[in-house]
Amino acid sequence: MNFAQNGDVTVCCYNREYVLGTYPRNTLGEIWHGPRAAELRAAMSDNALPPGCELCLSQLRSANFSGLGATRAESSCFSTRLCSQATLHY
Repeated sequence: MNFAQNGDVTVCCYNREYVLGTYPRNTLGEIWHGPRAAELRAAMSDNALPPGCELCLSQLRSANFSGLGATRAESSCFSTRLCSQATLHY
């Protein structure tokens, strides 16, 4: 999770668009297990990425896995099959 100075919590430092919650208004548990995080996990399970993941989508499509920041978020959601199947989920 990435914490911005204003309290916004995003899944990573590359995606500032898809906000999971705001700390301390939301607890860490509420953020991690909340509806936005659940939507993100569901989208990634379906090979879709949320808005703000354009950089990682580009890296997936070019098979540049070493430069893919998203693999550090939840590695269980990723595999090489994503490079041809990933789309943006809006």
